[in-house]
Amino acid sequence: MLYEKLILSKIKNNSDLPCLWLENDYLSYENINNICLNLSNELLSLNLSKGDRVILLIKNSPEYIITFLSLLKLGVIAVPIDHNSSQDRINYLIENTNAKIILYKIDNKIEYDISIPKYEIKLDFLEKQIFLDNKKLAQKNSEINIEITEEDTAVIMFSSGSSGRPKGVILKHRNLFQSASNVSSVMNFSDKHKELVINPMCHSGGWQRIPATLIVNGSIHIYDGLLSTIGILEDIKKYEITGFFSTPPILRALLNIKKDTVCENVKSIKILEIGSASFSEVEIENLQKIFKNANIFIHYGLTESSRAFILDTNKYPNKLKTVGKESPTVKSQIVDENFNFLPKNNSGQIIIKGNQTTENYWNLYEEEKFRDGWLLTGDYGVIDDDGFLTYLGRKDDMINFGGFHFFPDEVEKELGPIEGVKKYTISGVKDLKGVMGQVPAAFVVPEDPDNWTQKNFIINAKKSLPSHMIPRHVIQVPDLPLTSSGKVDRKNTVLLYYKQ
Repeated sequence: MLYEKLILSKIKNNSDLPCLWLENDYLSYENINNICLNLSNELLSLNLSKGDRVILLIKNSPEYIITFLSLLKLGVIAVPIDHNSSQDRINYLIENTNAKIILYKIDNKIEYDISIPKYEIKLDFLEKQIFLDNKKLAQKNSEINIEITEEDTAVIMFSSGSSGRPKGVILKHRNLFQSASNVSSVMNFSDKHKELVINPMCHSGGWQRIPATLIVNGSIHIYDGLLSTIGILEDIKKYEITGFFSTPPILRALLNIKKDTVCENVKSIKILEIGSASFSEVEIENLQKIFKNANIFIHYGLTESSRAFILDTNKYPNKLKTVGKESPTVKSQIVDENFNFLPKNNSGQIIIKGNQTTENYWNLYEEEKFRDGWLLTGDYGVIDDDGFLTYLGRKDDMINFGGFHFFPDEVEKELGPIEGVKKYTISGVKDLKGVMGQVPAAFVVPEDPDNWTQKNFIINAKKSLPSHMIPRHVIQVPDLPLTSSGKVDRKNTVLLYYKQ
């Protein structure tokens, strides 16, 4: 049972071990267990049973962690939803999962027409007490005895649903534990590890760092307030943070800050993890100059199989164009369109299986996604002779430029950072002349929009890229839209800024 491995096993050795920080005060593992016990008992009184689904509409907060852990304890299945979700999305997921109740925090005022009961969760950190709809929950001393196995479902994580309806990824207790164990072991988390959580916990990228920290007796600090690079740096220094996970956009913003300022604030960082989008070799090397005391890791994974590949950039400086080697228990292959296994150094679709990998979706059977025990990722890549994966991109993002097939991620990795450009993304767009089918386009956010021209971008592109990859359109934009998990939303970027 995951809850026992994350919480109960720690209390036996040191009941006052810090678990969850709020500024300079903390809840110990024993405090967390007591609070979860109280909340679990109250949830049982609402007629929740093992296997029931509960919607979590809670932003990153101590309440999110405590509520998630309490549901694990009961064998109730968590259904996390981004706290900015629309009424349409919430109602769809309620109906799709047949959820019993919604648990929310006051920050997420539910003013929608919701068909199931909703209950506010509130934590009094100083008094170490939990409230449900302003009712202070009584202290419970007797443990809850519900038999939960590693094969029981722990969570259903839904995709962002940018195209069509979202799919619910079923993750068992086993899947969550294996992913977290892989992170903590490969990245060498220590019992002194202090994690800063900045990514949404409702996505696997943000959540998996929580159990990875708890497995090694570490502690957690949750970033609060409006997300900013200055705020992140201040928290790292103030709370002596030793590790965090980030998507590339935030780290690129850090690289634009004065180097001495960043270096001074990040001395305590031992582990930095990057994922969810491409990051160039030059950018990695620039980060290494700033995070001088840290091991920097790159990962490749999906909600269906989190952190399937991990690269230790310090250990393998000659592999910075890859996303690393298979994590423990993960097996992978590259296949062609007919599901034939390809030899090393051939490009094709990445397929994965292992203890951390889902086996199906909620209320949805997709034969094309699962075959002979393998998950077909829909991502393309190449595995070299040493077992390192070079990620090429999503099949849906592939650009077909007059018969040349390539991925935006390939272009971005080759281009790397460009002088005068704050951020950019590459995407295939319709050839308005009707000759090439698609042409590559660059959507650029300049550092100084009033004095920027396309000239430097094109010069860099011609130096770095083969002719067919050079963008045929360079479009200045005010900003790049992101998905809820922090990735650049290429499809939305094209819809917003490419006028056909």
